Amino acid sequence: MKKLLTLLGSVGMVAATAATVVACNPGKNDAKVSDSTIKVGKHGEINLTRDEIKEVEGYNDVKAYEEGFVPAPATKADAEKPKPVLDKVKLENGVISFTGLKEGKATIVLQGTKKAPVTPGTKTDAAAPKLELLKTKFTVIVEPSRQPVKSIKEVIKTLALGEIADVKPETILATINKVNAGANLLATDIKIEVGTDNKSAKIIGQGIFNGDVTVTFTVKTPTEDKRTDIGTLVKTLGKLEVDTTKDAVIDAFIAKNPNAKLVKDELQIKDELAADATTAKIEVKSTSTTHKGFVDVNFEKKPVEGSKTDIGTLVKVLGKLEVDTTKDAVIEAFIAKNPNAKLVKAELQIKDELAADATTAKIEVKSSTTHTGVADVTFEKKPVEGSKTDIGTLVKTLGKLEVDTTKDAVIDAFIAKNPNAKLVKDELQIKDELAADATTAKIEVKSSTTHTGFADVTFEKKA
Repeated sequence: MKKLLTLLGSVGMVAATAATVVACNPGKNDAKVSDSTIKVGKHGEINLTRDEIKEVEGYNDVKAYEEGFVPAPATKADAEKPKPVLDKVKLENGVISFTGLKEGKATIVLQGTKKAPVTPGTKTDAAAPKLELLKTKFTVIVEPSRQPVKSIKEVIKTLALGEIADVKPETILATINKVNAGANLLATDIKIEVGTDNKSAKIIGQGIFNGDVTVTFTVKTPTEDKRTDIGTLVKTLGKLEVDTTKDAVIDAFIAKNPNAKLVKDELQIKDELAADATTAKIEVKSTSTTHKGFVDVNFEKKPVEGSKTDIGTLVKVLGKLEVDTTKDAVIEAFIAKNPNAKLVKAELQIKDELAADATTAKIEVKSSTTHTGVADVTFEKKPVEGSKTDIGTLVKTLGKLEVDTTKDAVIDAFIAKNPNAKLVKDELQIKDELAADATTAKIEVKSSTTHTGFADVTFEKKA
């Protein structure tokens, strides 16, 4: 049997990626064998002869596959089985195509269901057709993609690598390939043993390489990253002055951090912002030399045009009134406690009557284009003119006396403990005698226009 091997490609040129096989006059019962040789990772093809095509036409659904690897859904057990030599084997339009998966020899077989002859007037066999292997087989040789190199020294000729970032194997390998044109070494081609001085490394060939060389280098001293991490800046932006857009949020972030010297063009918000968004992630672009990182900011969206402020959200604890308890006095105190709310007195009211000793009130908005709602406020009434302070309500624990235990010393300590009470020493007295080791005393008001009552004080005697 005469066999002719023709490589695919342009006329007169050899293509390393594919082969076409043509065979003439095979014997009627002989198994036809055609050889093709390709490299690992390359594509190959075999053109069927007319006789082979005629044989294929006698079958239905003819499939091509590597012998021993019948096409079937992958299972967990397949991971432990030997891997095929070929990949993507298929028959289409009289051409078998395939790709070299690994080095080795493979046989491609064809399989189909034989067509049953049909004779007019006779019944056909109703039995299910059986899969059969066709007689013709094809042998494919897959060679290594690269030929072995005698010595690693023939590839690594420049041994001084210069300055490198670190001594990681991938860094050294990348630098070797960079300074040695055409080296194109892979991690599997060499073993790298870095010297203890971190200034050299022994490169040992493996796989298709042998021998070893020693390369030298200098590890670059890492520079301190002085860029500011924006994650440390102010993240609460408050209420936006404009509609919620990426620009508006970035502008507000810059405004909240005036001393950070942020540059708007170096900041970005990658994610889309919804119209009602109140949070966003601002990132620094890689082009910045002064800032780094990201920050999760929060903000309030711009109020909807015509929306009103609920006065129930404002400060409602008004403190002590400066004047008598009247509706006007309470409303004025409420306005004074909320200077940024832009309240208008004429738009507020207290419907219920206020008792002279009242300490709570309900303020309502009458009619306003800017405010709405109610506020339940609390306050203290103005002290009654001429009323006296009961000294029994003052601080009575005096601590350690600085001098011997005498009536004067105890009264002085009581006055010192209550500096805002405006006590007058001549208006106070201790009637009972004090023992030298006394730790309690009763201070009484003698006669006063500002104070009344008595205070049972405690103290520690001088050490």
